[in-house]
Amino acid sequence: MAGKWHCMLTAFVCMGALGMTIMPTASANNTDGESQDKTTKTSVELRWFNPTVRGSVGGDGYLSERTYENKLDFEHDLGVSDMHNAPEIKITHGKWSVDYIRMGNDVRGYKLPAPIQHNSKFFKGDLDTDMKLDYVSVNYQQDVAKTEAASYYWTAGAKYIGVSATSSGLNGNNELESDSDSAKGIIPSIGVGAVWQSATAPRWQGSISLNGMPLGRYGHIVDFEAAVKYQPDKVWQVSAGYRVLDMRLHKDDKEVTFQANGPFVGVCYSF
Repeated sequence: MAGKWHCMLTAFVCMGALGMTIMPTASANNTDGESQDKTTKTSVELRWFNPTVRGSVGGDGYLSERTYENKLDFEHDLGVSDMHNAPEIKITHGKWSVDYIRMGNDVRGYKLPAPIQHNSKFFKGDLDTDMKLDYVSVNYQQDVAKTEAASYYWTAGAKYIGVSATSSGLNGNNELESDSDSAKGIIPSIGVGAVWQSATAPRWQGSISLNGMPLGRYGHIVDFEAAVKYQPDKVWQVSAGYRVLDMRLHKDDKEVTFQANGPFVGVCYSF
């Protein structure tokens, strides 16, 4: 899977470079259309993302006696397999957009298949884990080419990822103990995408986008999305689609992997 994503990321790095190269030509071809629309559009979209998640956190301070590896698996060692509480808001103004997702799950009474350890903390009994992830993506979007039926674009920006977890359970002395851990980072991002309009049903649109960044030994991030949109009037739009977030962050002696994929629905208001 990592090799597949790396190939995809390398491909859209090249596509993004190509888009920036031909951008002046595309912009010149669209001068008339841009001069007709003097108003900078702003839109606010609310979404509900329903992902299944998997991942792990590892390093010298972690140990799972289930596998005797220096990492803890989110599902099998902490009991976290989904983050259905995942509201999202996306604000777009002109060519700039900010996308924020807050994922979380509070697992109670997970029966550990084997003891786990983080630094000096040791857990062997039923485990309660409250895990949260904050994902913020800021992007600038530039059209590469436009036709009556479709538009193609590249994006450039940055992403912030913050993962935190608090666990509590019985330690080696059968006493209740708690422990917290977190990881965060900012990653540059580039991408490509397309939006097309139905020729027979003009209120319907389709869209697809892929963005992220390969970071070598520091990890990678991939954000892929495909959606169908319906616009009942000029200001409202509803959408449904599927999204995949795949990331690996390596910093100092800690490595976090996180994958979230699932459907979403949304409603957007433009003004």
